[in-house]
Amino acid sequence: MRALTGPSNAAIASQTVPLCVLIEMELSTTLRLCLAGVNLEYGGHTWTGCGSVGTIDPILDTAGDRKGVRFTLSSVPNDILALALAEPMQGKRVWVSLSIHDPSTYQVVHVEPMFSGTLEQPQISEGEASGTITVSAESRATTFGRPKPVRYIDSDQRRLFAGDTCLRFITSQAQHQDVWPSAKWGRQ
Repeated sequence: MRALTGPSNAAIASQTVPLCVLIEMELSTTLRLCLAGVNLEYGGHTWTGCGSVGTIDPILDTAGDRKGVRFTLSSVPNDILALALAEPMQGKRVWVSLSIHDPSTYQVVHVEPMFSGTLEQPQISEGEASGTITVSAESRATTFGRPKPVRYIDSDQRRLFAGDTCLRFITSQAQHQDVWPSAKWGRQ
């Protein structure tokens, strides 16, 4: 269970709790979006408000679950769609957080991380003047669950630790037959 700060508890105890979803994508330039109707200043950065054109699938947080999440931006002008087509997104990092705001000043009092993962290739549909961008992300738990192809051989050891030659004879020694004297020889 996570503990909240005093201002966060006060905001949650109020009659209305202003919340906002923050999405940060580590592209060639970091893209910061929020699902609010206005831009949001937080952490020394401006989070661009997507309002009603941005949506995110529900994030289900259950033990052992490896579900991803999908982001959709609709009514995107075609010139921005061209930029999205040129940007390589697959494998780039993404974070989703929930921000809690003070009910009277709307200042951010707490940000709770909700999802961390890697992006997949976007699906883009074009219209006459605008289009839709949909990009999925897989959870970091999925990445951790994949096997790591590292073998106990010299080339993999040198790739991981340049200059380490401790395994250079491992291949020649694997098939080598050692001949030991019998126990009787040691008693003489």
